[in-house]
Amino acid sequence: MTLGTHIRLTLACSLLLLALSTWGAGQVHGLTLLLSEPGGVYQEAAERLRDDLLVSGEPGFQVRIQNQAERSGPGGEALLVAFGVKALRTALTSRSNAPILALMVPRQSYEALAGEHAAARGRMVTAIWLDQPYGRQLALLRAALPQVKRVGVLAGEASKSQTDEIVRAGESLQLRVSPRLVGASGEVFTALADFEREVDALLLIPDPLVVNRATLQSLMLNTYHQRLPVLAYSESLLRSGALLALYATPRQVGQEGAVAIRAIFQRGEPRLPPPAYTRALTVKLNWSVARSLGFNPPSEAELTARLETAP
Repeated sequence: MTLGTHIRLTLACSLLLLALSTWGAGQVHGLTLLLSEPGGVYQEAAERLRDDLLVSGEPGFQVRIQNQAERSGPGGEALLVAFGVKALRTALTSRSNAPILALMVPRQSYEALAGEHAAARGRMVTAIWLDQPYGRQLALLRAALPQVKRVGVLAGEASKSQTDEIVRAGESLQLRVSPRLVGASGEVFTALADFEREVDALLLIPDPLVVNRATLQSLMLNTYHQRLPVLAYSESLLRSGALLALYATPRQVGQEGAVAIRAIFQRGEPRLPPPAYTRALTVKLNWSVARSLGFNPPSEAELTARLETAP
């Protein structure tokens, strides 16, 4: 090989390496994980998402975690991931043009904020709703307590628009769902008393008028005295006296978020899917309440397997 040929080959290899390096750098996507509150469940979910993206060894992502209260201007990110309602509100009102993925936000909160910040409709915004689909919740109730045929639901102003959807989900499972609309916290217990001979179980949904610090303890005591099993949407409600709970853990939220982000950037530029309910699920039973009310449901593992294989 002549000296000239060697120099040309060396130069060509150098140019190729530089091109590959430049191409790789162009594929690095900056993500800001915006937390509603520092620490706690938001931090846990965000760290799990970050670790699933980075520890797997996949190139292409630079991740920073930021408290929403510290957000003061555009961050230059390719995607803004908002954990919780406060973070989503901050993301929607920020000067950033980055697409937004909302996590750990209930469906009704997401839809309310999207409606409130109408200008945000010009941006790309989507969510993996924290709620479990109503069909899945009622399927769990049917699998755990097959003797249940009639289900009560208490709904305030914030969630009354969802009652028709719950009724339809019940019909598909041969369950009769009876919604009761309440206009004030005091009406919760009147409606609950009306349920005593009308329903076999209560489905709690995250309505701030129905479930709050002022009503929770009395709500659970009343259902216990009425021997009415309750299906709730969080582990804390299970500890407060619900018989069953169906929810996604912070770890599961982080894992699902990482999968969604890989799909969003699969073709380079971010492409957001429409909002959807979470696919993740955790089933928990309060065995003490089950025994006191005379129920003997299948194990958590069996119920989880039934839900995961359901269509």
